[in-house]
Amino acid sequence: MTKRPYLGMLSVLLLVSSSHAENWPGWRGPRGDGTSSEMGIPIRWGKTENILWKVPIPGTGHSSPIVWENRIFLTTCLENEQKRVLLCLDRRDGIVLWERIVVTARLERKHKLNSYASSTPATDGKYVWVTFLDNSNLLVACYDFAGNVIWKKSPGEFFSPHGFCSPPVLFGNLVIINGDQDAEAFIVALDKSTGAERWRADRPNRTRSYCPPIIVEAAGKKQLVLSGSKCVAAYDPETGKQLWIIDGPTEQYVAGLVFSENILFLTAGFPEYHLMGIRPDGEGNVTHTHVAWHERIGAAYVPSPIAHGPYFFLVSDRPNSDNGKASCLDARTGKRMWMERLGRHHSASPVSAGDHLYFLDDDGQMFVLKAGPKFEVVCRNSLDEECHASPAISQRQIFIRTVKNLYCIGADARVAFADKKAETYPLADLLLEVAELAKPESSGKFRVLDARPKAQYVAGHIPDALWVDHADWSKEFARNQDPESWAKRLGALGLATENRVVIYDDNQTKDAARIWWILRYWGFRNVRLLNGGWKAWVAEVNKVSREEPAITRSNPKLTPQMDRLAVKVDILKNIKSKQFQVIDARSQQEFCGETNTAKNNGAIPGAMHREWSDAIDPKTGRFKSPQELRQILKESGIDTDKPAVTYCQSGGRAAVMAFTLELMGMKEVRNYYRSWAEWGNADDTPVEKPKGSKK
Repeated sequence: MTKRPYLGMLSVLLLVSSSHAENWPGWRGPRGDGTSSEMGIPIRWGKTENILWKVPIPGTGHSSPIVWENRIFLTTCLENEQKRVLLCLDRRDGIVLWERIVVTARLERKHKLNSYASSTPATDGKYVWVTFLDNSNLLVACYDFAGNVIWKKSPGEFFSPHGFCSPPVLFGNLVIINGDQDAEAFIVALDKSTGAERWRADRPNRTRSYCPPIIVEAAGKKQLVLSGSKCVAAYDPETGKQLWIIDGPTEQYVAGLVFSENILFLTAGFPEYHLMGIRPDGEGNVTHTHVAWHERIGAAYVPSPIAHGPYFFLVSDRPNSDNGKASCLDARTGKRMWMERLGRHHSASPVSAGDHLYFLDDDGQMFVLKAGPKFEVVCRNSLDEECHASPAISQRQIFIRTVKNLYCIGADARVAFADKKAETYPLADLLLEVAELAKPESSGKFRVLDARPKAQYVAGHIPDALWVDHADWSKEFARNQDPESWAKRLGALGLATENRVVIYDDNQTKDAARIWWILRYWGFRNVRLLNGGWKAWVAEVNKVSREEPAITRSNPKLTPQMDRLAVKVDILKNIKSKQFQVIDARSQQEFCGETNTAKNNGAIPGAMHREWSDAIDPKTGRFKSPQELRQILKESGIDTDKPAVTYCQSGGRAAVMAFTLELMGMKEVRNYYRSWAEWGNADDTPVEKPKGSKK
């Protein structure tokens, strides 16, 4: 089973304002490992393509931008004035909203590859935290989103001839800082609200390193794992108590860890370079018992690695023949799947979105690779500017800091190009075409789920497809939303939230869309519908199996995405506040109260109407073209720039409408799952009977 890092700040930084967009709230994003769950991220750009804006950044710095909704935070140093500065920019146009001088102090001694503003900020959507050196003191500062300073604290002195770059990491109510150095070293946790010290852990090896810790859930507990200072060690993030330690394998570390397949992956360091897979389920000193595998070739010192499914990926900056070569390794065994050259030299850490990996080199070239065991360069893009900062991904945009500018890269209808192809869906990655699934290289890449009735599945299905009981899921979710119960249900199918899932039916996607919505509610990040479903598969491929695939049980960790679900009280409040659009996906007769489906019949007051099936071509079962869908939504008065709640009788048709709205770029869509079955039978819900619907 594949596991991902668990960050204690998940409750405040994941998917907060949009049903599919993510904030990028700190170093390496929402999970601290460089991964984005967003789809529709650009893979191609240039001077005249997909550059939404470009703004100059004063001063110098290697820190990465962080993004929370429409705010970007970035640090810089005005070297001539010896000022370390926090900038706040508007994500939509790059305009600087405010800048604050955090500290004015002499420029510290540093390595030539470091900067005086290398530490990336962190935010929880209310406050933002930054770290700098204030002469010989480590300084942590907290600001609100208006730029007001809330507190400043120094947890101690810091000495390193190579400078400072450790970013703050958030966990619950704590701000955690790595203070590995050539003196009295420590990890310290401060109270987010006040800066008061909550715990401190000694780091006895007293050797400079620069890694932020990563927080994972492994061996039944949360672990704060830190590589650096001649060791790899895990701590309880609540208390700072050490859980286990591995000696070595080298002295100094810069690259952070990543976690997948129950393996922590380390790349380091100086003076010796190492690649290592570590099992995080031990106690005490586990140097000789919990190293799963150990390699030396192709290791990196500065760029952190990235995980995707059962594989680890990295690019080496080792000053030998490995420099600039990227590798793919099997997470469980360390087996190298490929090793190929990318750029001249890489300082930035890679990021990922969908099935793509993004490797940025020091010359501003971005190598977009397919994330898999076969080396495939999808695209190579150049900004022709020197780059050392790692990119950020948010709101379907990529943010790249060069030595002089900050770029926002994203597809935008306002940008026209001579070679622009036919219009595509704004979030096309929600759909998978039959031809793509049928490719030999797609075998084993997706967990395919069949949502048709069991008798049809038994008679023949897409090879390796698993059957899901759509009717049972439908009823169960309406009465039970307990994560543990659903973890058992999904675990029985061998599903994990990191899986790439594709679903099909033969009911114009209505049953498949319900399964899609339920999985997305439980935190599955990469779920698609097979465009055209079973009908398209038979027509285009007609490769059918009657064998049921073997299932290896899993134990998924589910996190309900509450911003996907609407409940009755939300709708009642909205009748007056009108904060979101309410869209009825039932038939016109049901909407107008001409069909008896409940104690009271009609519609929710103020609801718009568009029948769910209008999004589907009745002949092919495929979704209609982007142009047709855009016209349908326009005719219905539905604005994709505003949030919406969909409903029907029991959540299924509403799921199709919710999928359609996301496909067309709506950022915040909720499903009133209990729908008219609840509303029409309640005693406290108003009902109106419209004279007609827009169709």
